Amino acid sequence: MTRKTPLKRTALKRKPAKPRAIRKNGKPPTRKTVSAIRKAEGQRPLRRPELIKMLDVEWSRCIRERDEYICQITGKYCEPGCQPGQGNAAHLIGKGQAPFHLKYDLRNGLWMEWQLHMEFDGLLAGKRRPARQSLVWGWLARNRPEDFAYLTGSPWKANIANVPIHELREKLEELRAWPTPKEEGEK
Repeated sequence: MTRKTPLKRTALKRKPAKPRAIRKNGKPPTRKTVSAIRKAEGQRPLRRPELIKMLDVEWSRCIRERDEYICQITGKYCEPGCQPGQGNAAHLIGKGQAPFHLKYDLRNGLWMEWQLHMEFDGLLAGKRRPARQSLVWGWLARNRPEDFAYLTGSPWKANIANVPIHELREKLEELRAWPTPKEEGEK
């Protein structure tokens, strides 16, 4: 069946844009790069979001150096990156779920191949998938039983908003000092 009158075309209606956050100087806030944060660090105390970003960077570096760029599950050497064959530092208990004392604890991380990390988190090809965590948690239980017991031994609940900023600064300094000179001599 064909229509006798053509359909009327109308312009697409856009939803109104969400209001953007505006700083006191009238400009929208921007995300700072790690190099910009490091540059600002010598000039003023870092703010909470900057400290959290730097904590993530330092935590990742510590995991990478501890595991020597080797995927702990597959045993492959992986340069850092977000492509198949490259590696990431993975939180075993996710950053959104872990309390502050676990979020940046080195026992809560492994160096993993990127694709395995995405499967572990339940993300692959930009879609949510059932997370394949049994492989990683099983490996941890067999190869690092003390870390497995530490991570699964007590209930935990995330709450980083209430962490005092001085604790964030202390944790950043602790991660920057890793490994300690004593640990380097043992290797």
